[in-house]
Amino acid sequence: MSLIYINPYALASAGAAPPVAGAILWVDASTLATGTGINAATTSVANLGSQGGTFNDGGYDVVANGIGTQNALRFNGTTQYLKSTNAYTNTGTTLTMFVVAQRISTGSNFYGYLSCIFPGTLDYNDVRNFTYTQSNPLTMRGERNGAGLATLTHAGNGVTFIGTFKFDGTNLTHYQKTTAASTSASSASSGTFGCTSTVLAARQAGSGGTVNLRVHTFIGEVLIYNSALSDTDRLAVISYLSTKWGV
Repeated sequence: MSLIYINPYALASAGAAPPVAGAILWVDASTLATGTGINAATTSVANLGSQGGTFNDGGYDVVANGIGTQNALRFNGTTQYLKSTNAYTNTGTTLTMFVVAQRISTGSNFYGYLSCIFPGTLDYNDVRNFTYTQSNPLTMRGERNGAGLATLTHAGNGVTFIGTFKFDGTNLTHYQKTTAASTSASSASSGTFGCTSTVLAARQAGSGGTVNLRVHTFIGEVLIYNSALSDTDRLAVISYLSTKWGV
């Protein structure tokens, strides 16, 4: 009798827990009920599994087969976004973020797919924070403490990608994976961060912390860890997300 090896990450499905525990923020849209014009102030997007927190500001849709055969969050690019004001309070020196997304239509400015807001600041570009951003219609970049990463080519409309942003205390690295390729760029940055709010599908800027410059996109899953994951753990998460979302 021969033995058959089954890769456990190849079994990822809707509701499957990530292979690396301990995320401080996790949203899995594949498990959410479909609906349009949902108000996050009254119907929060609850995170799943052992990770905690909610998004409680903004609006969104949940659509069937948004990314492949999985339900996904959909943002209209004009009025919708999600913002947490109580998901977690985190201060430290390391961070790893993952977002699975697929842009629906092209924008023309700086839009945050996933960004952390430092307490007391009004803009994701301010020091001591992180963002994973469409920097113009054709590129993607990350930013940390005022240091911008070298840009990577945007995956394009209708192409699902996994964006990863890792800060190990000295260097920040931006990874992007599609079905066609995996790329990365890195730069040096130092200092501490604090993150008490998270914004999806928009950037936060302007007087009073206005959320604006929204992106027209699907978002399938978000994971944020307050540690710099090892390459082994980072690749395990990527494998899980790749299988689940067809990337």
